[in-house]
Amino acid sequence: GTWGAHVSFTATATDLVDPSPIPVACSPASGDAFPLGTTQVACHATDKAGNQATAHFHVTVADLNPPVLHLADVTLDAHDSTGARVTYVPVPSATDVEDGTVPVDCLPASASWFPLNIETTVPCTATDSAGNETRGSFQVLVTDLSPPTLTVPGTITVEAAGSTGTEVPFTVSASDRSEE
Repeated sequence: GTWGAHVSFTATATDLVDPSPIPVACSPASGDAFPLGTTQVACHATDKAGNQATAHFHVTVADLNPPVLHLADVTLDAHDSTGARVTYVPVPSATDVEDGTVPVDCLPASASWFPLNIETTVPCTATDSAGNETRGSFQVLVTDLSPPTLTVPGTITVEAAGSTGTEVPFTVSASDRSEE
């Protein structure tokens, strides 16, 4: 971006013979928008006798604002007993007053493998075109969020052997991704 800032200043002129205030005109004028970088301002004043004076000064507008990071913690269900490959959602982002959206570097990067049940801090940085840097971090936790899978037999139909019922053998098993 090249916008910059609105800059206000005061320029005055005095004259030994003419004690009344002498109007001063500057270009660019006080309150105007100045771009990033250095801009020369030219000021002119004329006294009642028609004598003219010109002076110059410089206004420098610098980008001193670092980007703002937008980070969110991630909790994800384990793929298996070792952890999961984590894609960061929402995607880490950064905005800057001058540059708009700026890239964010995080280590480890999105789609990296994270271990099960260990909260991992992911540091990130964003740097704007003026070299202003912001650092931040978020947490990634891979945990067991899925219930186990039960395997049961189909419907069993047996004839009652007596008034106390009939013994029916069957097998039930369970498996869980985080324990495989």
